[in-house]
Amino acid sequence: MNVVVVAGASGTIGGAIARRFVARGDCRVIGTARNVEALAAMRSAAFLPLALDVMTGKGLDQLIEVIGGDRVSMFVSAVGGDLDIPSGEVTVFGVTELLVRHDVELKVHGFLRVLHAIEGHFESGAAIVGIGGNLGAEPLGDTGGVGAADAALSNLVRQMSKSVSSSTYSFHVVAPGPVRSPRIEHLIDSAEAHAKASGQPFDRAAMSSALLLIDADDVAWLVETLYAGPASRMNGGTLTIDNGLRMGTP
Repeated sequence: MNVVVVAGASGTIGGAIARRFVARGDCRVIGTARNVEALAAMRSAAFLPLALDVMTGKGLDQLIEVIGGDRVSMFVSAVGGDLDIPSGEVTVFGVTELLVRHDVELKVHGFLRVLHAIEGHFESGAAIVGIGGNLGAEPLGDTGGVGAADAALSNLVRQMSKSVSSSTYSFHVVAPGPVRSPRIEHLIDSAEAHAKASGQPFDRAAMSSALLLIDADDVAWLVETLYAGPASRMNGGTLTIDNGLRMGTP
């Protein structure tokens, strides 16, 4: 049976993607998280939770072991996470250095670590998907870390797409707009704090309305479309799903 690996399956988006593929019934889903207990309720014959820290690589040997002799038809990296910033942390023109290092390590280097580990286990025609975000094109407040990581992920996937034929593997980024989740509330909090620190007015209700939030299930639907063979024709692209929020092109 084909295997779909979802890194970051305990998150809002990663969980929605994992559940959508489980519901298909035609593949085995391995969902990873740093805190595997967060996935316990999803365990079933079609879903295997696995502890994996993409920032250190701890758990990659176990991932290869549970893939076994099956072939991976899709890998989705939906990792993410907030970082508590100590007071006095260095900022450069409003960008916190620690955030940039953390988010690039998580979303870019983590993506590469998993790919390096499972590269020999993909089936021909497999799809490799990174979940980016609209902050890669349009940063918001003190979101320089996430934005830099999202932009770098799109660039990295574009480079990888040129390394092999799309009939061998295809590489994609799905860049959603703000998704209803605890994380987006945190980002709004950060934007509000940034505005207050700069002496600028901030209307939280207006911002929440203007964000045109989408649901994680919307993102999962788009990821599933990349499972179909014809989606390889979009090799190297960044697909947006944001209710028309973005003003420019990625």
